[in-house]
Amino acid sequence: RPEPGHLQRLEDDATLMLLVTLWWLLFLTAVGLCLGSFLNVVIYRLPRGKSLIRPGSQCGSCHNPIRPYHNIPLLSWLLLRGRFADCRTPISPRYIGVEILGGGLTVLAFYGFSEPAQSIAALWVFLSLVAVFFIDLSHRIIPDEISIGGILLGLILSLWTGSFVGALIGAAVGALSLYLV
Repeated sequence: RPEPGHLQRLEDDATLMLLVTLWWLLFLTAVGLCLGSFLNVVIYRLPRGKSLIRPGSQCGSCHNPIRPYHNIPLLSWLLLRGRFADCRTPISPRYIGVEILGGGLTVLAFYGFSEPAQSIAALWVFLSLVAVFFIDLSHRIIPDEISIGGILLGLILSLWTGSFVGALIGAAVGALSLYLV
């Protein structure tokens, strides 16, 4: 026979777990939105040979710097109704789409894999593929910085799985096939 208050403690535990899960979900989404925002920088600047760090973000139309409080992923886009703050030029929907993809893929990576290393590796792959997709769509190139980074990540991760030789052969075959194309 359960002791008095037993069901209440179970309900309290379930409520706490729900709150922790929701907090973690919001946190991962916020981190992912920020990663998506950075991906937009990568997608725009990397194929143009520009620095990913400096200068700060600026309007593509009037070239005024974007103030930090106008550069909050998703929230700023919604509050500014999809327009730049100074000149009111519309912002491409791709920017908000990439931010949302970043948020969703971050949640997927961390809820879809049981090991933190797997989650981080999956996130790297997911975000790299988003960058490759949009860069290729606009410029018809796949930057070496992304390809080589993926190869190195795959080789490093293969050390944990014990399949380094297979990964090395796969990387060589993949690189050679891309080189021949």
